[in-house]
Amino acid sequence: MAISSSSCYSLVLNTETKTLLCPVPGCKTRLTSGTRLCDEHSVAILQERKDLPNLSIIRLPTSNTNEFVTLFPLSKSSERYTSLVTSIMNDWKKQNVTDLKIETIAEIHPSPSQTKTFNEYKTMILNTRNDDDDVKDNVYNHNKVMALYHGTHQHCDPLLTTENGQLQSNSQVLCGNSNCGVCGVILNGFDPNKIGQNARGETFQRLGKGFYFAPHPSKAHYYSRGAQKCHSNDPTRKTQVLLRCLVAVGKPYHENVVQPKKTAPPEGYDSVYGAIGTCKSRGHGPLNWPEYAVYDPRAAIAVDYIVYSYTSTSEF
Repeated sequence: MAISSSSCYSLVLNTETKTLLCPVPGCKTRLTSGTRLCDEHSVAILQERKDLPNLSIIRLPTSNTNEFVTLFPLSKSSERYTSLVTSIMNDWKKQNVTDLKIETIAEIHPSPSQTKTFNEYKTMILNTRNDDDDVKDNVYNHNKVMALYHGTHQHCDPLLTTENGQLQSNSQVLCGNSNCGVCGVILNGFDPNKIGQNARGETFQRLGKGFYFAPHPSKAHYYSRGAQKCHSNDPTRKTQVLLRCLVAVGKPYHENVVQPKKTAPPEGYDSVYGAIGTCKSRGHGPLNWPEYAVYDPRAAIAVDYIVYSYTSTSEF
């Protein structure tokens, strides 16, 4: 099944619909609405305290002065980690990797300005699409805000963690380079100037010049092919990264033909959706798996950093 805001996130950024505990290893504090860490550990991150050995965090500066994005690697025994792994494995529909394994999941805590920009855009979309324009239907099961996967290139090596969410001793910190696709999205959001730049080295864009997302991680894997790294602990495996994003798809236009020059959805719509079997063109077959495109960088924000590994892939 495809993950969506209704099953994973409420329509408020960083708010989950079910009661959860703080994911810091050993912490059993119940989270309040709208938080992803308990008060103590939220303060610890802000103060960069060093007296919490089980708190493994990564803080990287954004292009905005005095703002940071924080990555919080999850313990592999935490409820959220196991829930996300189950969703990823179930949603990996295309059999394009062998011996798939999830290595690391880190929550991304966006900068204040990133969060504000996304929430303002999301609110505008929700207010515009009233009940008569409800985009959830029985055929495509769209939601106005969806959790979708995005694949892109990465210059730095993926983060690897231990069972309790600690960075492994040989794991490097993210490079933070804006030219690194993964780091660029995490630190500064989606950049229109980077549209068409991907690990495949291809520029064909079936739905036009937009930002692409997929309900299936196996589809996003295709877009990050060429970015695989050798596993630092197992020479028989390769590692790659996917970003799980909240995307304000609003009211999607269902495209049937290839539109490589499209720069915006049709009037009255907020995104474009390509269904299986549609959008065939000369030299390119129809879509085998669905995808969404949004054209406004405010429409998406990365919320989870996912490292996975495999022994072989059919995507080259």
